[in-house]
Amino acid sequence: MTGRVVFLTGANGGIGYEITKQFLAQPVTKLALVVAIDLHVDRLRGLLPEHEGRLEVIAGDISDRATSEAGVAAAISRSGRLDSIILNAGIQGPVGSMLTVDVAAWKRVMDINFFALVHSIQVAAPHLHKTGGTIIMTTSGVSLGPFPEWSSYGSSKAAMNYINLCWQKEDPTVRSVCVRPGIVDTGMQTAVRTELKDDLPKSTYEWLKGVHDRGELLSPDVPAKTFVYFALKGIPDDMVSTIVDYNDGRVNFDEV
Repeated sequence: MTGRVVFLTGANGGIGYEITKQFLAQPVTKLALVVAIDLHVDRLRGLLPEHEGRLEVIAGDISDRATSEAGVAAAISRSGRLDSIILNAGIQGPVGSMLTVDVAAWKRVMDINFFALVHSIQVAAPHLHKTGGTIIMTTSGVSLGPFPEWSSYGSSKAAMNYINLCWQKEDPTVRSVCVRPGIVDTGMQTAVRTELKDDLPKSTYEWLKGVHDRGELLSPDVPAKTFVYFALKGIPDDMVSTIVDYNDGRVNFDEV
């Protein structure tokens, strides 16, 4: 059995870092190589001494097409194939009224959270087509309903959802899915509590702070399992081009 070859963005922290570690915990018959990409890669480099043969670390801005090209090229040069891309990189961006939010900052959110998906898919798709591969993306509950003051982030994720919806019509050989990871204990949630109190509606701030104070934030390793499942097992027919919650009962983690 040939282990999978995976391209992963946003891999140095939070969910992405846990995905990387869970991949590397798999036997080589399941996971041959993970190409892990992020702007900063200090934590990823800490994994290299033990996993150098199965981990390729690339430092780069994912909004630059050349970074995606370097990641795919690394997968092909080392393994001759690419089975899955996990597009997890994202930033929260400006929080505030649409009337006053900085448009340049909003464009930066779209460059990272949306347009980076497009060029990553464009670069990877010919190789994924050969393997019947998968595209797995990190969406957010914010994209599914109105969250005042979060329009830049929410709209970038809603655009992602639409890419997921349309993709199967363009190339049904390559399956796609968006994973909604829940409210996770990452730097983004820390920023909400420490930096955004005056920018968010009071009810939203108190809700998210309450989730933290009650100890209800998810550890990043919990939703990471769902991404690993789809990359190693594939995307079932009834989940293709849909948004799947991290704890969807149809995902059987015992199969990984």
